[in-house]
Amino acid sequence: MSTAKELWEVLEAKYKEDACRKKYLISRYLNFKITEENLVLAQIHDFQIIANELASNGIKFDNLFHVEAIIDKLLPSWKDYKNTLMHKSEDFSLEQLMTHLRIEEETRLRDKKEYKSQMAIRAHAVEGSRKKKPTTEKGMKIEDNKEEKKDSKV
Repeated sequence: MSTAKELWEVLEAKYKEDACRKKYLISRYLNFKITEENLVLAQIHDFQIIANELASNGIKFDNLFHVEAIIDKLLPSWKDYKNTLMHKSEDFSLEQLMTHLRIEEETRLRDKKEYKSQMAIRAHAVEGSRKKKPTTEKGMKIEDNKEEKKDSKV
């Protein structure tokens, strides 16, 4: 690097690359969405990785901002819980929020399993309570026999 122009070009290339990387990370942070396919906590962990990448690239933001961003990105099915968290008078640390979310997710998973098992029990009860339709001497169902008679009259 003998000339100032060469030094300038190297520095310019480096900082343009850094600026592009920062823009990309900011975009990933802002556009991050939590989906129903995976566990919420696992997805929040991925979101936290993006936030750490931003911090390592010199973009730092307030912890409260990050906590509120996580709450805002919760699923629509978590709307009531999300509103509860947003309207609490105390500010949560990231660790406190993660504890609250872990408890809520475990409760929702347990409730979902209980609901599915109750539905399975109800399904078995309904199947067991069905009565067989009466049949004629030939083994045909009475309702089917009536339909055959109607067809023969036509």
